[in-house]
Amino acid sequence: MRATGFFLGLPLVTLAAAVLTHFALAQAVPSATVIQKDISFNPNRVEIKAGGTVTFINEDPFGHNVYSETPGGEFDLGRQQMGQKNVITFRRPGTFVAECRIHPKMHLDIVVAQ
Repeated sequence: MRATGFFLGLPLVTLAAAVLTHFALAQAVPSATVIQKDISFNPNRVEIKAGGTVTFINEDPFGHNVYSETPGGEFDLGRQQMGQKNVITFRRPGTFVAECRIHPKMHLDIVVAQ
C-alpha cells in the first residue's frame, strides 16, 4: 500500500516540477528597462532571454556610470547624464552583476535565461 502511494505521488511531483519550470522560464522576457533614480536601480533584478536587451535610463539629476565586470557580460556605459538612455544586449545565459562606479551601493542583478 505504501509503494502505491509513492508511485501515485510521483506523477504529481513531476507535473509540479514541469509547471514550476515553465513558470520560471516565463519570467524571462526579451527586454527589460531599468531606471536609475534616487541612487538606485529600479528594479534591482531583471530576467531576460539570451539575445535580449536591457535599457538603462538615468532619471537622477546627476550622472551615473553603470558597468559590469562579470565574465561574459562585461560592459561600461561611461558617464550617463540625466535623461540619457543606453541599451545593452546580453547574448549569453548567466547572471551578471551591474553597479555604478560613482555610487558603489547601487547593485543590479541581470539574469539571462536560454
